[in-house]
Amino acid sequence: MQHLNSVEEVLKLAEENFVPEQAKGADATVQLRIKGKGGGEWVVRIHDGQMTITPGTVEEPDLFFETSVKNFFALVNRELDPMKAYILRKVRFEGSKTLAFHLATMFRMPE
Repeated sequence: MQHLNSVEEVLKLAEENFVPEQAKGADATVQLRIKGKGGGEWVVRIHDGQMTITPGTVEEPDLFFETSVKNFFALVNRELDPMKAYILRKVRFEGSKTLAFHLATMFRMPE
C-alpha cells in the first residue's frame, strides 16, 4: 500500500474503495474532524448503498470521529492499531459504536 499523507487523498481512496453492497439499507451521517495543519472537517453520508463525502459540519451526526492529523495518518497507513488508538484516547468517537465497526466493513482495504 502506498504511504498516504494527504487527507484529501485518503478521502478519495475511501470513495474509490467503498463497497455499496455492504452499505445496503444503511442510513448514517458521520462527522469527521481531523485536527491540525492539513486537517479539517468533513461529513460522510451513507444512504442505502450510496456514499458522499463533503467538506463541512452537520448537527447531530450518528457518529462523530475526531483525531489529530498525525494519528489519522498513523491509522490509515496501518502504523497505529484502531483499537489501541481508541483505548489510548488518540481518537475520539461519539455515537453508535456499532456503526463505527460496521463502517469498517463498507470499504475494501487497498493493498
